[in-house]
Amino acid sequence: LEEWKILDKEPKGIENYVVYYPANTDISVYQGLDSDYLEAVTLSVGIEPEALTGLLQGISDIGAQNLPDIFRYWQSRKTNEDTFHDFVNYFVNVGEDGYRFPTLNSREDQSEVPLHPSTYNNILRNLNEAAVFFDNEGAVILNETNILEQGKMSVLNVGNKGLQFGSIMLRHLLHNIVEAKSLGRSEVPILIIIDEVHNF
Repeated sequence: LEEWKILDKEPKGIENYVVYYPANTDISVYQGLDSDYLEAVTLSVGIEPEALTGLLQGISDIGAQNLPDIFRYWQSRKTNEDTFHDFVNYFVNVGEDGYRFPTLNSREDQSEVPLHPSTYNNILRNLNEAAVFFDNEGAVILNETNILEQGKMSVLNVGNKGLQFGSIMLRHLLHNIVEAKSLGRSEVPILIIIDEVHNF
């Protein structure tokens, strides 16, 4: 308040803001915040394939490089009703059939990659742990249009479960924001602040 006085200005505050949080989070932790400004978000299988690398803690670089192309191949064949659970089942079925996974890269070149059993098991464990962040009923699927809104402050509070959720969501949102800005679909200036970014 003293700084505002020195500047001879009046603070106006921000009235257009939303605090997004993972749908599987207990919102009672947001004490004192008007629930009208809270919105539960979920992930969907429509995310950018590269966003899934946010799941992978402690596996080889090759394993991390392969998962997006495995997921992209599955995405290209999924139906509108398919969920993340369906992808996990697909991953299990292919793994049980010899660990050789069809892939589709960003240029849409199809190939096949073998996964070492330990890499496969590590990826599968991470996929199972991340399933709670996907396909939650009554939650919105966040995309760049929610963020690139004139005069809006969007807060993504990932909470205490947040490392995996935050890693996937940040990669997905940043990719879509950069693409929207690069292709001229949005002229809204944006400032992104990522607290504790080294965790992601």
